[in-house]
Amino acid sequence: MKIPKRIRVVFASLLVGSTAGLAGTAGAAGDANVSPAAVSLEASILRGPIPDKQVVLTFDDACISHFTFVGPLLKKYGFGGTFFVCEMGSQKDQKPEDYMSWPQIRQLHDMGFEIGSHTRNHAVVTVTPPNKLVEELAYIENKCAEFGIPRPVSFAYPCYSTSGPAITVLRERGYLWARTGGSPVYDPLKVHPLLIPCASTARNSPQSLKNLIAQAKDGKVLVLLFHGVPDVPHPWVSFEPSDLEACMQVLKETGCHVMAMRDLDRFVDSKKAMVQLQSKVPTTTCQYGAERREFSLGENRAFVILPTKHKADGTKPWIWFAPSFSVKNPGEDHAWMFTQLLESGFAIAGINVGESYGSPDGRAAYSQLYDHLVQKYGLSRKACLLPQSRGGLMLYNWAAENPEKVQCIGGIYTVGDLTSFPGLRTACAPYHLSEAELGAHLAEHNPIERLAPLAKERVPILHLHGDRDTLVPLEKNSGELVKRYQAMGGPGELIVIPGKGHQVCDEFFKSQRLVDFFLSQGFPEVRSTK
Repeated sequence: MKIPKRIRVVFASLLVGSTAGLAGTAGAAGDANVSPAAVSLEASILRGPIPDKQVVLTFDDACISHFTFVGPLLKKYGFGGTFFVCEMGSQKDQKPEDYMSWPQIRQLHDMGFEIGSHTRNHAVVTVTPPNKLVEELAYIENKCAEFGIPRPVSFAYPCYSTSGPAITVLRERGYLWARTGGSPVYDPLKVHPLLIPCASTARNSPQSLKNLIAQAKDGKVLVLLFHGVPDVPHPWVSFEPSDLEACMQVLKETGCHVMAMRDLDRFVDSKKAMVQLQSKVPTTTCQYGAERREFSLGENRAFVILPTKHKADGTKPWIWFAPSFSVKNPGEDHAWMFTQLLESGFAIAGINVGESYGSPDGRAAYSQLYDHLVQKYGLSRKACLLPQSRGGLMLYNWAAENPEKVQCIGGIYTVGDLTSFPGLRTACAPYHLSEAELGAHLAEHNPIERLAPLAKERVPILHLHGDRDTLVPLEKNSGELVKRYQAMGGPGELIVIPGKGHQVCDEFFKSQRLVDFFLSQGFPEVRSTK
């Protein structure tokens, strides 16, 4: 196996055993750029060289398919893996038969796989107080003890969200490794072991996996995340059994060493790494590898995720996402898109106004958020709007009354017509109107009838919508909205996704076209109205 150059330097240096020898060995290895400080860090953290093509497999949520299909498949290939378990099947909106029982989890342990913790109730740590997180962790730990499973040393953050207090709790309870989101590879010399990134491979092709494997070199480890195979209760993260087998074949054919998260201990001293990399622990919560700040505006909770990189020219573009009903929205489905935007200098923000359906009350709360972000955080006075589904009712109605504050609108199966979704009978309550009264005042509240101010301002619009969407039909929503907008002279474009409905899939959530649209529109502070 090829040993990365920087690792060769360190361990050759250790054989010499002196400061002079360290410098001399680095020069002899042909890497004069390795400083004594870097050598010291590597020597204290690494137990040995990390060969290329090291891969950690992880599976979340204790889906029944982990027991019936995934475990036997991994045994067939001789691969290790970590199963992060929780008790989602005990929640009232879930079916127990879709998830593993504890005796089945014990059998996975008996097969040689690692059992890690995902909290009892899939608790998002950014909104779970430390004392409650302790209870969530203790429950899984006690269950493991009850069924003869070793106490977990690995943890997976639900919805990728992390926080400084949660890391403290994990460390105090003896956890050595914790997986979040972000970059697909783990660099032990740069990344805290309780903040290990991963690649969500849902719906990826074998070729995409080969591209990821190519990054597992120079001392970096590829960490892969799967959910159910299939995932019946969560189809948006489901993975087909045939696709997983194809991925396992790729791992085998490319010569990867596939292991559980606990097996990182062969290469990395986690406890020493925690000490050396303590500065990497966030003092606030994190999402998509970036700082997430949460706050209240009146009765509404809001958030802003600050960019991981800032533009040299000082501009501060931002994506306004809706709907934001909970910390799970935006969630892991948006990771691919939002990570790119955060790394390009965009902030991401949103506010939970409940099921407002674009009502005046909801619009007022949106104005509060806009003022707060512009005044407190200095974000651009022109926001880039990302209305997903019913978020269209909220953002478009606000935008119609504030067109000069909108840079562009890029939507994913966006609702544009109240009569189509959710229907006037459902929507009328937040408007404090009867169904008939709302119908009589649609011109004041229905996005497709309020486009003129945006067209006059020439706000660019791009919508992605599937032609099989039965929940938010294409023709009555994005189709009609873009058609009317273009007729008014507004710059609008509709991309129809053939064969897709109201679902999570790459065509929507890994659309480079949509990302490029925001990148191209997000930075100009002044847009021509000619």
